[in-house]
Amino acid sequence: MIGEENIAAVSAACQNILLAATLWDSGAIWRTGEWARDAKVKEFFGLAEDQTISGFIYIGYPEIVTESAARPSFEDRTTWME
Repeated sequence: MIGEENIAAVSAACQNILLAATLWDSGAIWRTGEWARDAKVKEFFGLAEDQTISGFIYIGYPEIVTESAARPSFEDRTTWME
């Protein structure tokens, strides 16, 4: 059985990979879908049928590069309480 801590750790690792891809000006997306549950895919990766795949991370260069939107200052949304 997969523990909650393991699921959280894998999710955090995937998020860090996505952040690193962004840092390197790459596009990235994390997908699960049917392929993550497919018996032949699990066999290809040497997994037992009861093991799970948390997803696949696709990394590449985007065809279109968009500019980041201007972000408002945190000061507009912060109330300091003493």
